[in-house]
Amino acid sequence: MREKVEAAVDDIRMSKYLATIRTDVPISLDLETTAVQPMDEERLSAIFSDLEFKAFAERILNKPKQVLKKSNIQLDLFGSYADEDTEEEKNDARERFCSSEAKYILVDTKEDMRSLCGLLTHCEEFAFDTETTSTDAISAELVGMSFAMTEKEAFYVPVPPTPSEAQEIVEIFRPAFEREKGVKVAQNAKYDMKVLRNYGVEVKGTIWDTMIAHYLINPELRHNMDYMAETLLNYKTIHIEELIGQKGKGQLSMRNI
Repeated sequence: MREKVEAAVDDIRMSKYLATIRTDVPISLDLETTAVQPMDEERLSAIFSDLEFKAFAERILNKPKQVLKKSNIQLDLFGSYADEDTEEEKNDARERFCSSEAKYILVDTKEDMRSLCGLLTHCEEFAFDTETTSTDAISAELVGMSFAMTEKEAFYVPVPPTPSEAQEIVEIFRPAFEREKGVKVAQNAKYDMKVLRNYGVEVKGTIWDTMIAHYLINPELRHNMDYMAETLLNYKTIHIEELIGQKGKGQLSMRNI
């Protein structure tokens, strides 16, 4: 070790020189010139408007914010947020689920599934969602599928864990998913399409993705379904934690539910 140090004396001295902060450099500094000057709001507003920098305009020019919660964080399209509801927000007057006002139908027989597929195949627009075992679309297995054609009426199709039985149920709905005509509505449709592709189904036709639409309109806000339901529909959804519990050893899976 001594030999290595002695052989590198010049390098050691140079390293020390490069790492030393010089405090004796002559600097002519007028603190008055470093003071923040008033901004030209009119010119800055025009620049932000031209570049479509909505978040900067709201933050710097103090324009009214559209967000209803305490934070307004710039985030990517697929970003996630923690639940930041205060006690006041949790006890608000937003509409909540009422079983007497909503018609949610469990479709658990092959005959009813074929009838439902017939309705989906002939309607001009329907919404769909996949319930799975994982957020990773490549490895996720179907737990169920939900469909809606009209407001406050929806259908849930449970999918068994056995691959052959699951494939058989997916095949029943293939005509609806692969129909070229009509509009299919989904939240983060790319994920659902990947999951269905694992079962050999290609979702075709016009896809209307609510998450992408919201991102294009309000890129600086959240884009998850819970947030959009609360801010756009004044509706408080049933959060996933209310169904399966908080994260941890005691949390259930969606298949258990």
